[in-house]
Amino acid sequence: MLVELPLHLRRALETQRDGISDAELARATRALSDRYRAGATDADPLLQSQADIAAYAAYRVPATYAATFAALSALREVRPDWQPRSLLDLGAGLGSGMWAASTLWPGIERMVALDAEPRMIAAGRALCTTTTHPALHSASWRQSDLVQAELNGSFDLSLLAYVLGEIEPESIGQLIERVWTATTDALVVIEPGTPDGFRRVERLRDQVIALGGFELAPCPHDPPGRVPDHDWTHFSVRLPRSRTHRLAKDAELNYEDEKFSYVVLARAPLERTYSRVVRHPQVRKGHIYLQLCTKTGAQTVVVSKREGARYSRARKVAWGDIFEWDDPPE
Repeated sequence: MLVELPLHLRRALETQRDGISDAELARATRALSDRYRAGATDADPLLQSQADIAAYAAYRVPATYAATFAALSALREVRPDWQPRSLLDLGAGLGSGMWAASTLWPGIERMVALDAEPRMIAAGRALCTTTTHPALHSASWRQSDLVQAELNGSFDLSLLAYVLGEIEPESIGQLIERVWTATTDALVVIEPGTPDGFRRVERLRDQVIALGGFELAPCPHDPPGRVPDHDWTHFSVRLPRSRTHRLAKDAELNYEDEKFSYVVLARAPLERTYSRVVRHPQVRKGHIYLQLCTKTGAQTVVVSKREGARYSRARKVAWGDIFEWDDPPE
């Protein structure tokens, strides 16, 4: 999947670097990346200057937008007639999750964004004022530590994107229980596509299912069916790089592949007859090998050229796509 930033968001992000030189942006990006790896504390906030905001806007917002758009698209794909009216975005950053949701569901009427960083909130709020989308323009931004945040009200859709890794593990369970209580319909969680990121998603999934939730995506089954410890499920989304993006990351390629793990959970079950491709399809002479997550668990299937229509469909699917079977494997 190729995901581009909306033009008005791309232009708004460019304003974050007004007055900041190329060299200053590159230095701020390197420093910000170092603080990410080291882990920022309340005494050492992640964003310390306007250059830090510009660096975050240039090198992280395009990727977080693309991954969030892809995960939310999976929800829309399995529930094409669903229209959320309210959104809670926890750890909203500059609001890329809200922008992605408003692109997919223009009918969203109310948005609430929570983040611990005051500079992030100020910049995110400023970005939202550049759009004519009513819910984005009037979004409520609240500064709070997510673990201690008061989640007043209820929301059709709740979003936790690239957040769990920044929370103490012993606090995640309590947070998820409160988020799930505030969620009336669907919860989408996204983490980096690493073994650790996937395991965080997997543990959250298990907790929500124990609380009565159901998994809608990526896989069409609820536990059991855990992925072995030596493996992990993740996906990839491609995004174009602007000149500022390439400069910030000291990169030459005009695109980037963001790896991510995600889960979509809902309060009501859904009839799930589909399978999802969870690795790059392997094309061999006259055969295509597909690793699938099916309603009965993980399977590797081989589609032969002799199978006609099924083979034609297999040739078109990509990593992360739904693959429909005329006669699903047993």
